[in-house]
Amino acid sequence: MAYPFLRRTFLPLVRRFVLKEEEGVENIPKAGSFILVANHASYLEGIFLNLIVSLERHQKGHFITKQSIYFAYWPVASRWLGMIPRYDRQPAGALEEAKRLLIQGETVGVFPEGTINMNPEMLGRGKTGAARLALATKRPILPVGYFGPHTGSAKESLKRFFRPRQRIRIRIGEPFHLTEFYDQLFSYQILRQ
Repeated sequence: MAYPFLRRTFLPLVRRFVLKEEEGVENIPKAGSFILVANHASYLEGIFLNLIVSLERHQKGHFITKQSIYFAYWPVASRWLGMIPRYDRQPAGALEEAKRLLIQGETVGVFPEGTINMNPEMLGRGKTGAARLALATKRPILPVGYFGPHTGSAKESLKRFFRPRQRIRIRIGEPFHLTEFYDQLFSYQILRQ
């Protein structure tokens, strides 16, 4: 598959030439499934974060992705890269697939902002998918902060990601559970907390 190859080739190059700071890698759970939750700044950080997780766990991860991005990378390549397409006409299907993967012991990444946020100074308003997954599967959430170029297209992401002196920082927090909400009924108010 693509991940073992990318893990051995692409990620070491990125770590050497692009990554400025990688903090909290020890917080990545070594076993069991979890939900990686990150801010969304470009077309590449999902693949990049998945590579970091797969290197630490020796297991391919998955990310929920808009259908337009999924098809931009070609469906076969997208599946190899662990993308779960979120179709505009059936957005719940992506959460069902993510839930299935989490129950099977896989990891799933979610961008709560839902779309690329072009403002590096402020997070966009989050959607409730990550909370829904955490409550439905009782899996922990692994918070990740990505600090790098904010880009609006795949071409611009590739150009800026590999620009000389472009340095990216990744901060991985400690995993946490939403235990206090496990026995409550799902409601919009609970999901927004």
